[in-house]
Amino acid sequence: MTGCNGSGSAERLHDRVRGFCAQAAGRLPAEPAALVRAAAAALGEPLRIAFVGRVSSGKSTLVNGYLGRLLAPTDEGECTKVVTSIRFGPADRAQARLHDGRVLPLPLDAGSPLPSKLDVEVDEVLSIEVELSLEVLRDTTIIDTPGLNSAHEENSSRTHTELGIDPESRAAAASADAVLFVLNATAHDDERAVLRGFRGVSLGLHAAPSNAVGLLAKADEVSMDDDPWPAAVDLAAKHSRQLGRDVATVLPVVGLLAETAEARFTQADADAIAVLAALGPAEREVMLLGPGYFTGFASAVDPAHRERLYTMLRPFGLRRLLAAADAGASGPAMVEELRQCSGMAGVRAEIDRRFRARAAALKAAKALAAVAAAARSPEVDRPTRAWLTGAIDDLGLDPVMHGLAELRALSLVSSGAAALPGAQLAEAERILTETDSGRRLGLPDAGRDELITAAQQGLERWTAIASTAISPRARDLARVIIRTLDLEHDRLGGDQP
Repeated sequence: MTGCNGSGSAERLHDRVRGFCAQAAGRLPAEPAALVRAAAAALGEPLRIAFVGRVSSGKSTLVNGYLGRLLAPTDEGECTKVVTSIRFGPADRAQARLHDGRVLPLPLDAGSPLPSKLDVEVDEVLSIEVELSLEVLRDTTIIDTPGLNSAHEENSSRTHTELGIDPESRAAAASADAVLFVLNATAHDDERAVLRGFRGVSLGLHAAPSNAVGLLAKADEVSMDDDPWPAAVDLAAKHSRQLGRDVATVLPVVGLLAETAEARFTQADADAIAVLAALGPAEREVMLLGPGYFTGFASAVDPAHRERLYTMLRPFGLRRLLAAADAGASGPAMVEELRQCSGMAGVRAEIDRRFRARAAALKAAKALAAVAAAARSPEVDRPTRAWLTGAIDDLGLDPVMHGLAELRALSLVSSGAAALPGAQLAEAERILTETDSGRRLGLPDAGRDELITAAQQGLERWTAIASTAISPRARDLARVIIRTLDLEHDRLGGDQP
Protein backbone atom coordinates (compact mmCIF):
# COMPACT_ATOMS: atom_id res chain seq x y z
CA MET A 1 0.00 0.00 0.00
CA THR A 2 1.64 3.25 -1.11
CA GLY A 3 1.21 6.85 -0.17
CA CYS A 4 0.45 9.85 -2.31
CA ASN A 5 3.70 9.96 -4.29
CA GLY A 6 2.78 7.51 -7.07
CA SER A 7 3.51 7.84 -10.78
CA GLY A 8 0.20 9.60 -11.42
CA SER A 9 1.04 12.33 -8.90
CA ALA A 10 4.51 12.66 -10.41
CA GLU A 11 3.09 13.10 -13.89
CA ARG A 12 0.62 15.74 -12.72
CA LEU A 13 3.36 17.60 -10.88
CA HIS A 14 5.68 17.56 -13.87
CA ASP A 15 2.90 18.54 -16.28
CA ARG A 16 2.06 21.52 -14.08
CA VAL A 17 5.68 22.63 -13.79
CA ARG A 18 6.37 21.97 -17.46
CA GLY A 19 3.42 24.15 -18.44
CA PHE A 20 4.55 26.94 -16.14
CA CYS A 21 8.09 26.78 -17.55
CA ALA A 22 6.69 27.12 -21.07
CA GLN A 23 4.77 30.23 -19.98
CA ALA A 24 7.85 31.64 -18.28
CA ALA A 25 10.11 30.98 -21.28
CA GLY A 26 7.63 32.78 -23.52
CA ARG A 27 8.10 35.97 -21.47
CA LEU A 28 11.88 35.78 -21.06
CA PRO A 29 14.77 36.95 -23.25
CA ALA A 30 16.48 34.29 -25.36
CA GLU A 31 19.28 33.19 -23.03
CA PRO A 32 17.35 32.75 -19.77
CA ALA A 33 14.43 31.29 -21.76
CA ALA A 34 16.75 28.60 -23.14
CA LEU A 35 17.88 27.71 -19.62
CA VAL A 36 14.28 27.41 -18.44
CA ARG A 37 13.36 25.20 -21.41
CA ALA A 38 16.36 22.97 -20.71
CA ALA A 39 15.31 22.66 -17.06
CA ALA A 40 11.77 21.75 -18.13
CA ALA A 41 13.10 19.13 -20.53
CA ALA A 42 15.11 17.59 -17.68
CA LEU A 43 11.87 16.78 -15.84
CA GLY A 44 11.52 13.65 -17.93
CA GLU A 45 15.09 12.45 -17.39
CA PRO A 46 16.30 9.99 -14.73
CA LEU A 47 17.21 11.32 -11.31
CA ARG A 48 20.79 12.62 -11.31
CA ILE A 49 22.82 11.82 -8.19
CA ALA A 50 26.34 13.21 -7.81
CA PHE A 51 29.09 11.71 -5.70
CA VAL A 52 31.20 14.60 -4.39
CA GLY A 53 34.19 14.55 -2.07
CA ARG A 54 37.79 15.43 -1.45
CA VAL A 55 40.72 13.73 -3.15
CA SER A 56 41.37 10.30 -1.58
CA SER A 57 38.06 10.41 0.29
CA GLY A 58 37.02 7.05 -1.17
CA LYS A 59 34.49 8.58 -3.54
CA SER A 60 35.30 6.56 -6.68
CA THR A 61 35.46 3.33 -4.67
CA LEU A 62 31.96 4.10 -3.40
CA VAL A 63 30.76 4.69 -6.96
CA ASN A 64 32.07 1.25 -7.94
CA GLY A 65 30.45 -0.35 -4.91
CA TYR A 66 27.14 1.31 -5.70
CA LEU A 67 27.24 0.30 -9.37
CA GLY A 68 28.45 -3.21 -8.61
CA ARG A 69 31.29 -3.09 -11.13
CA LEU A 70 34.76 -1.63 -11.53
CA LEU A 71 34.23 1.54 -13.52
CA ALA A 72 35.53 4.63 -11.73
CA PRO A 73 39.35 4.66 -11.61
CA THR A 74 40.66 4.75 -8.05
CA ASP A 75 44.18 5.87 -8.98
CA GLU A 76 45.26 9.35 -10.05
CA GLY A 77 44.81 8.78 -13.77
CA GLU A 78 43.42 11.36 -16.16
CA CYS A 79 39.87 10.03 -16.04
CA THR A 80 39.71 10.90 -12.35
CA LYS A 81 40.22 14.54 -13.32
CA VAL A 82 37.07 14.78 -15.45
CA VAL A 83 33.40 14.81 -14.47
CA THR A 84 31.90 11.46 -15.52
CA SER A 85 28.18 10.89 -16.13
CA ILE A 86 27.05 7.25 -15.91
CA ARG A 87 23.60 6.37 -17.24
CA PHE A 88 21.64 3.38 -18.44
CA GLY A 89 22.12 2.15 -21.99
CA PRO A 90 21.37 -1.02 -23.96
CA ALA A 91 25.10 -1.67 -24.47
CA ASP A 92 28.17 -0.69 -22.47
CA ARG A 93 30.10 2.18 -24.01
CA ALA A 94 32.11 5.24 -23.00
CA GLN A 95 33.21 8.41 -24.70
CA ALA A 96 35.00 11.64 -23.90
CA ARG A 97 33.25 14.81 -25.01
CA LEU A 98 35.76 17.51 -25.92
CA HIS A 99 35.42 21.27 -25.60
CA ASP A 100 35.65 21.68 -29.39
CA GLY A 101 32.62 19.42 -29.92
CA ARG A 102 34.49 16.26 -30.90
CA VAL A 103 33.63 12.92 -29.30
CA LEU A 104 36.39 10.44 -28.50
CA PRO A 105 35.40 6.77 -27.94
CA LEU A 106 37.00 5.19 -24.86
CA PRO A 107 37.75 1.50 -24.29
CA LEU A 108 35.45 -0.08 -21.71
CA ASP A 109 36.03 -3.65 -20.60
CA ALA A 110 33.61 -5.40 -18.25
CA GLY A 111 36.26 -6.26 -15.66
CA SER A 112 38.29 -3.07 -15.84
CA PRO A 113 37.77 0.60 -14.94
CA LEU A 114 37.91 3.48 -17.37
CA PRO A 115 41.41 4.05 -18.76
CA SER A 116 43.89 5.99 -16.69
CA LYS A 117 45.28 7.71 -19.80
CA LEU A 118 43.47 9.59 -22.53
CA ASP A 119 44.60 10.16 -26.12
CA VAL A 120 44.17 13.92 -25.69
CA GLU A 121 45.23 16.45 -23.08
CA VAL A 122 42.90 16.41 -20.10
CA ASP A 123 42.35 20.17 -20.54
CA GLU A 124 40.64 19.41 -23.85
CA VAL A 125 38.03 17.15 -22.23
CA LEU A 126 34.69 18.62 -21.16
CA SER A 127 33.25 15.43 -19.66
CA ILE A 128 33.17 11.66 -19.91
CA GLU A 129 29.88 9.93 -20.70
CA VAL A 130 29.30 6.26 -19.91
CA GLU A 131 26.35 4.01 -20.68
CA LEU A 132 25.97 0.69 -18.85
CA SER A 133 23.22 -1.92 -19.01
CA LEU A 134 22.87 -2.04 -15.22
CA GLU A 135 19.48 -2.26 -13.52
CA VAL A 136 20.54 0.24 -10.86
CA LEU A 137 20.83 2.89 -13.59
CA ARG A 138 17.38 2.46 -15.13
CA ASP A 139 15.96 5.41 -13.20
CA THR A 140 19.16 7.05 -11.98
CA THR A 141 22.15 8.75 -13.57
CA ILE A 142 25.32 8.80 -11.47
CA ILE A 143 27.79 11.68 -11.68
CA ASP A 144 31.32 10.92 -10.49
CA THR A 145 33.21 14.14 -9.87
CA PRO A 146 36.90 15.04 -9.57
CA GLY A 147 38.14 15.46 -6.03
CA LEU A 148 37.47 18.82 -4.47
CA ASN A 149 40.45 20.94 -3.45
CA SER A 150 42.84 18.68 -5.27
CA ALA A 151 46.32 19.57 -6.37
CA HIS A 152 44.72 20.24 -9.76
CA GLU A 153 42.77 23.39 -9.08
CA GLU A 154 41.10 23.28 -12.46
CA ASN A 155 39.72 19.79 -11.75
CA SER A 156 38.02 21.00 -8.61
CA SER A 157 36.54 23.90 -10.53
CA ARG A 158 35.10 21.42 -13.03
CA THR A 159 33.21 19.75 -10.23
CA HIS A 160 31.90 23.15 -9.14
CA THR A 161 30.85 24.02 -12.69
CA GLU A 162 29.14 20.68 -13.39
CA LEU A 163 27.13 20.86 -10.20
CA GLY A 164 26.27 24.51 -10.69
CA ILE A 165 27.83 25.55 -7.37
CA ASP A 166 30.52 27.77 -8.76
CA PRO A 167 29.66 31.42 -7.99
CA GLU A 168 29.82 32.18 -11.71
CA SER A 169 27.34 29.48 -12.66
CA ARG A 170 23.66 30.03 -13.02
CA ALA A 171 21.37 28.03 -10.80
CA ALA A 172 19.72 26.63 -13.91
CA ALA A 173 23.01 25.03 -14.96
CA ALA A 174 23.08 22.81 -11.88
CA SER A 175 22.93 19.28 -13.24
CA ALA A 176 22.54 17.11 -10.14
CA ASP A 177 19.20 16.62 -8.43
CA ALA A 178 20.79 15.17 -5.31
CA VAL A 179 24.24 14.76 -3.80
CA LEU A 180 26.04 12.07 -1.86
CA PHE A 181 28.82 13.99 -0.14
CA VAL A 182 31.74 11.79 0.83
CA LEU A 183 33.35 12.69 4.16
CA ASN A 184 36.19 11.31 6.23
CA ALA A 185 36.90 11.64 9.94
CA THR A 186 36.88 15.46 9.90
CA ALA A 187 34.35 17.71 8.19
CA HIS A 188 36.32 20.66 6.80
CA ASP A 189 35.07 24.22 6.42
CA ASP A 190 35.57 24.14 2.64
CA GLU A 191 33.38 21.03 2.45
CA ARG A 192 30.64 22.90 4.26
CA ALA A 193 31.02 25.74 1.75
CA VAL A 194 30.62 23.33 -1.17
CA LEU A 195 27.53 21.79 0.40
CA ARG A 196 25.99 25.20 0.98
CA GLY A 197 26.77 26.23 -2.56
CA PHE A 198 25.07 23.14 -3.95
CA ARG A 199 22.13 23.57 -1.60
CA GLY A 200 21.73 27.17 -2.64
CA VAL A 201 21.16 26.36 -6.29
CA SER A 202 19.63 22.93 -6.16
CA LEU A 203 16.36 23.85 -4.54
CA GLY A 204 16.59 27.52 -5.29
CA LEU A 205 13.42 28.89 -3.77
CA HIS A 206 13.72 27.15 -0.41
CA ALA A 207 17.18 25.59 -0.22
CA ALA A 208 17.10 22.47 1.90
CA PRO A 209 19.39 19.64 2.92
CA SER A 210 16.75 17.08 1.99
CA ASN A 211 18.56 16.42 -1.30
CA ALA A 212 22.05 15.94 0.19
CA VAL A 213 23.24 12.96 2.25
CA GLY A 214 26.70 12.64 3.76
CA LEU A 215 28.66 9.39 3.65
CA LEU A 216 31.41 8.60 6.16
CA ALA A 217 33.20 6.55 3.54
CA LYS A 218 36.02 4.88 5.48
CA ALA A 219 34.10 3.80 8.56
CA ASP A 220 36.56 0.98 9.21
CA GLU A 221 39.36 3.51 9.79
CA VAL A 222 37.53 5.49 12.47
CA SER A 223 38.73 3.25 15.29
CA MET A 224 41.51 0.73 15.92
CA ASP A 225 39.01 -1.59 17.63
CA ASP A 226 38.37 -5.01 16.14
CA ASP A 227 34.86 -3.75 15.37
CA PRO A 228 35.09 -0.04 14.46
CA TRP A 229 31.40 0.18 13.50
CA PRO A 230 30.04 1.56 16.82
CA ALA A 231 32.63 4.36 16.75
CA ALA A 232 31.78 5.05 13.09
CA VAL A 233 28.07 5.29 13.91
CA ASP A 234 28.85 7.78 16.68
CA LEU A 235 31.08 9.87 14.39
CA ALA A 236 28.46 9.86 11.62
CA ALA A 237 25.89 11.12 14.14
CA LYS A 238 28.31 13.88 15.18
CA HIS A 239 28.77 14.90 11.53
CA SER A 240 24.99 14.89 11.14
CA ARG A 241 24.65 17.36 14.00
CA GLN A 242 27.45 19.58 12.71
CA LEU A 243 26.21 19.57 9.10
CA GLY A 244 22.50 19.50 9.87
CA ARG A 245 21.81 22.62 7.81
CA ASP A 246 23.59 21.17 4.80
CA VAL A 247 22.86 17.42 4.73
CA ALA A 248 19.81 15.42 5.70
CA THR A 249 21.90 12.81 7.49
CA VAL A 250 25.35 11.20 7.51
CA LEU A 251 25.71 7.43 7.14
CA PRO A 252 28.76 5.27 7.88
CA VAL A 253 29.88 3.05 5.02
CA VAL A 254 32.99 1.08 4.06
CA GLY A 255 33.22 1.74 0.34
CA LEU A 256 36.15 -0.61 -0.12
CA LEU A 257 34.18 -3.59 1.22
CA ALA A 258 31.18 -2.66 -0.95
CA GLU A 259 33.41 -2.53 -4.03
CA THR A 260 35.10 -5.80 -3.06
CA ALA A 261 31.78 -7.59 -2.49
CA GLU A 262 30.18 -6.42 -5.71
CA ALA A 263 33.10 -6.36 -8.13
CA ARG A 264 36.27 -8.02 -6.85
CA PHE A 265 35.77 -11.00 -4.52
CA THR A 266 36.14 -14.43 -6.16
CA GLN A 267 35.78 -18.06 -5.14
CA ALA A 268 39.58 -18.26 -5.07
CA ASP A 269 39.57 -15.49 -2.49
CA ALA A 270 36.98 -17.36 -0.43
CA ASP A 271 39.13 -20.50 -0.59
CA ALA A 272 42.18 -18.54 0.58
CA ILE A 273 40.21 -17.09 3.50
CA ALA A 274 39.20 -20.62 4.52
CA VAL A 275 42.85 -21.69 4.55
CA LEU A 276 43.85 -18.67 6.66
CA ALA A 277 40.96 -19.31 9.05
CA ALA A 278 42.55 -22.67 9.94
CA LEU A 279 45.44 -20.85 11.65
CA GLY A 280 45.43 -20.65 15.42
CA PRO A 281 44.05 -17.57 17.24
CA ALA A 282 47.51 -16.26 18.16
CA GLU A 283 48.76 -16.45 14.56
CA ARG A 284 45.62 -14.76 13.28
CA GLU A 285 46.03 -11.86 15.68
CA VAL A 286 49.67 -11.36 14.65
CA MET A 287 48.94 -11.44 10.93
CA LEU A 288 46.27 -8.74 11.31
CA LEU A 289 48.71 -6.25 12.87
CA GLY A 290 49.47 -4.75 9.48
CA PRO A 291 50.11 -5.51 5.79
CA GLY A 292 53.71 -6.54 6.38
CA TYR A 293 52.67 -9.05 9.02
CA PHE A 294 49.84 -10.34 6.85
CA THR A 295 51.99 -11.02 3.79
CA GLY A 296 55.13 -12.06 5.68
CA PHE A 297 54.12 -15.06 7.75
CA ALA A 298 54.37 -18.62 6.42
CA SER A 299 51.16 -19.90 4.86
CA ALA A 300 49.85 -22.12 2.09
CA VAL A 301 48.33 -18.94 0.61
CA ASP A 302 51.05 -17.26 -1.45
CA PRO A 303 52.16 -13.73 -0.45
CA ALA A 304 50.79 -12.12 -3.63
CA HIS A 305 47.31 -13.47 -2.92
CA ARG A 306 47.55 -12.37 0.71
CA GLU A 307 48.51 -8.89 -0.46
CA ARG A 308 45.42 -8.87 -2.70
CA LEU A 309 43.23 -9.92 0.21
CA TYR A 310 44.63 -7.27 2.52
CA THR A 311 44.21 -4.57 -0.14
CA MET A 312 40.59 -5.57 -0.78
CA LEU A 313 39.50 -6.18 2.81
CA ARG A 314 41.79 -4.46 5.32
CA PRO A 315 41.68 -5.76 8.92
CA PHE A 316 37.96 -5.13 9.48
CA GLY A 317 36.89 -7.11 6.43
CA LEU A 318 39.44 -9.83 7.09
CA ARG A 319 38.20 -10.29 10.66
CA ARG A 320 34.60 -10.54 9.49
CA LEU A 321 35.40 -13.08 6.78
CA LEU A 322 37.66 -15.16 9.00
CA ALA A 323 34.84 -15.34 11.54
CA ALA A 324 32.43 -16.29 8.75
CA ALA A 325 34.83 -19.02 7.60
CA ASP A 326 34.96 -20.34 11.17
CA ALA A 327 31.20 -20.80 10.90
CA GLY A 328 31.57 -22.67 7.61
CA ALA A 329 30.52 -19.86 5.25
CA SER A 330 30.63 -20.56 1.52
CA GLY A 331 31.96 -18.08 -1.06
CA PRO A 332 28.52 -16.54 -1.72
CA ALA A 333 27.91 -16.31 2.04
CA MET A 334 31.19 -14.42 2.43
CA VAL A 335 30.11 -11.97 -0.27
CA GLU A 336 26.85 -11.43 1.60
CA GLU A 337 28.81 -10.88 4.83
CA LEU A 338 30.84 -8.16 3.08
CA ARG A 339 27.66 -6.54 1.81
CA GLN A 340 26.23 -6.46 5.30
CA CYS A 341 29.31 -5.06 7.03
CA SER A 342 30.01 -2.49 4.30
CA GLY A 343 26.90 -0.46 5.16
CA MET A 344 26.02 -0.10 1.48
CA ALA A 345 22.55 -1.57 2.06
CA GLY A 346 21.80 1.39 4.34
CA VAL A 347 23.07 3.80 1.69
CA ARG A 348 20.85 2.23 -0.98
CA ALA A 349 17.85 2.36 1.34
CA GLU A 350 18.49 6.03 2.08
CA ILE A 351 18.80 6.81 -1.63
CA ASP A 352 15.50 5.04 -2.28
CA ARG A 353 13.77 6.74 0.65
CA ARG A 354 15.04 10.27 0.23
CA PHE A 355 15.86 10.56 -3.45
CA ARG A 356 14.08 8.01 -5.63
CA ALA A 357 10.78 8.23 -3.77
CA ARG A 358 10.88 12.00 -4.15
CA ALA A 359 12.45 12.21 -7.57
CA ALA A 360 9.44 14.04 -9.02
CA ALA A 361 9.54 16.74 -6.35
CA LEU A 362 13.32 17.09 -6.55
CA LYS A 363 13.18 17.57 -10.31
CA ALA A 364 10.26 19.98 -10.07
CA ALA A 365 12.16 21.99 -7.47
CA LYS A 366 15.16 22.18 -9.80
CA ALA A 367 12.99 23.43 -12.66
CA LEU A 368 11.44 26.13 -10.47
CA ALA A 369 14.93 27.06 -9.29
CA ALA A 370 15.81 27.63 -12.95
CA VAL A 371 12.84 29.96 -13.37
CA ALA A 372 13.77 31.82 -10.18
CA ALA A 373 17.35 32.19 -11.44
CA ALA A 374 16.07 33.45 -14.78
CA ALA A 375 13.93 36.02 -13.01
CA ARG A 376 17.08 37.42 -11.41
CA SER A 377 18.88 37.81 -14.74
CA PRO A 378 19.93 41.43 -15.44
CA GLU A 379 18.29 41.35 -18.87
CA VAL A 380 14.85 40.60 -17.42
CA ASP A 381 12.72 43.71 -17.03
CA ARG A 382 10.95 44.56 -13.77
CA PRO A 383 7.37 43.69 -14.86
CA THR A 384 8.48 40.27 -16.10
CA ARG A 385 10.44 39.65 -12.91
CA ALA A 386 7.42 40.59 -10.81
CA TRP A 387 5.16 38.30 -12.85
CA LEU A 388 7.56 35.37 -12.52
CA THR A 389 7.93 35.83 -8.78
CA GLY A 390 4.18 36.08 -8.27
CA ALA A 391 3.49 33.13 -10.52
CA ILE A 392 5.95 30.97 -8.58
CA ASP A 393 4.21 31.91 -5.34
CA ASP A 394 0.80 31.14 -6.84
CA LEU A 395 2.03 27.83 -8.16
CA GLY A 396 3.00 26.84 -4.65
CA LEU A 397 -0.69 26.98 -3.66
CA ASP A 398 -1.62 24.31 -6.22
CA PRO A 399 -2.37 21.02 -4.38
CA VAL A 400 -0.33 19.08 -6.93
CA MET A 401 2.73 20.98 -5.68
CA HIS A 402 2.47 19.58 -2.17
CA GLY A 403 5.54 17.41 -2.75
CA LEU A 404 7.63 20.58 -2.86
CA ALA A 405 6.13 21.75 0.40
CA GLU A 406 7.14 18.42 1.91
CA LEU A 407 10.71 18.91 0.72
CA ARG A 408 10.84 22.32 2.36
CA ALA A 409 9.34 20.90 5.54
CA LEU A 410 11.98 18.18 5.58
CA SER A 411 14.62 20.91 5.57
CA LEU A 412 13.10 22.30 8.78
CA VAL A 413 13.40 18.84 10.36
CA SER A 414 16.92 18.09 9.13
CA SER A 415 18.35 21.48 10.02
CA GLY A 416 16.76 21.63 13.47
CA ALA A 417 15.07 24.91 12.55
CA ALA A 418 11.70 23.59 13.78
CA ALA A 419 11.98 23.80 17.55
CA LEU A 420 10.01 20.68 18.54
CA PRO A 421 10.70 17.78 20.90
CA GLY A 422 12.72 14.90 19.48
CA ALA A 423 9.78 12.50 19.32
CA GLN A 424 7.74 14.97 17.27
CA LEU A 425 10.65 15.63 14.92
CA ALA A 426 11.13 11.88 14.43
CA GLU A 427 7.44 11.49 13.62
CA ALA A 428 7.60 14.43 11.25
CA GLU A 429 10.56 12.95 9.39
CA ARG A 430 8.80 9.59 9.10
CA ILE A 431 5.61 11.14 7.75
CA LEU A 432 7.47 13.33 5.26
CA THR A 433 9.99 10.72 4.12
CA GLU A 434 8.11 7.43 3.90
CA THR A 435 5.85 6.78 0.94
CA ASP A 436 4.26 3.52 2.09
CA SER A 437 1.09 4.30 4.07
CA GLY A 438 1.82 1.85 6.88
CA ARG A 439 5.39 3.00 7.44
CA ARG A 440 4.37 6.64 7.12
CA LEU A 441 1.82 6.20 9.89
CA GLY A 442 4.08 4.05 12.04
CA LEU A 443 1.98 0.90 11.53
CA PRO A 444 3.69 -1.13 8.78
CA ASP A 445 1.54 -4.24 9.28
CA ALA A 446 -1.82 -2.56 9.90
CA GLY A 447 -4.97 -2.90 7.83
CA ARG A 448 -6.82 -0.08 6.14
CA ASP A 449 -9.25 0.70 8.96
CA GLU A 450 -6.46 0.93 11.49
CA LEU A 451 -4.47 3.19 9.16
CA ILE A 452 -7.46 5.48 8.67
CA THR A 453 -7.78 5.80 12.43
CA ALA A 454 -4.04 6.49 12.76
CA ALA A 455 -4.23 9.19 10.08
CA GLN A 456 -7.15 10.84 11.86
CA GLN A 457 -5.33 10.76 15.19
CA GLY A 458 -2.25 12.21 13.53
CA LEU A 459 -4.32 15.02 12.04
CA GLU A 460 -5.68 15.90 15.47
CA ARG A 461 -2.24 15.73 17.07
CA TRP A 462 -0.53 17.92 14.47
CA THR A 463 -3.43 20.39 14.39
CA ALA A 464 -2.83 20.91 18.09
CA ILE A 465 0.90 21.39 17.45
CA ALA A 466 0.16 23.95 14.73
CA SER A 467 -1.96 25.89 17.21
CA THR A 468 0.36 25.75 20.21
CA ALA A 469 3.95 25.65 18.91
CA ILE A 470 5.95 28.73 19.82
CA SER A 471 8.29 28.63 16.82
CA PRO A 472 6.85 29.96 13.53
CA ARG A 473 8.86 27.34 11.65
CA ALA A 474 7.44 24.58 13.82
CA ARG A 475 3.97 25.84 12.94
CA ASP A 476 4.92 25.86 9.24
CA LEU A 477 6.13 22.28 9.56
CA ALA A 478 2.96 21.22 11.33
CA ARG A 479 0.74 22.74 8.61
CA VAL A 480 2.58 20.79 5.90
CA ILE A 481 2.22 17.55 7.88
CA ILE A 482 -1.48 18.25 8.39
CA ARG A 483 -1.91 18.50 4.62
CA THR A 484 0.11 15.31 4.07
CA LEU A 485 -1.98 13.39 6.61
CA ASP A 486 -5.18 14.84 5.20
CA LEU A 487 -4.26 13.58 1.73
CA GLU A 488 -3.31 10.21 3.20
CA HIS A 489 -6.60 9.99 5.13
CA ASP A 490 -8.63 10.84 2.03
CA ARG A 491 -6.77 8.32 -0.08
CA LEU A 492 -7.22 5.54 2.43
CA GLY A 493 -10.88 6.43 2.98
CA GLY A 494 -11.51 6.61 -0.75
CA ASP A 495 -10.48 2.98 -1.11
CA GLN A 496 -13.21 1.81 1.28
CA PRO A 497 -16.21 0.01 -0.19
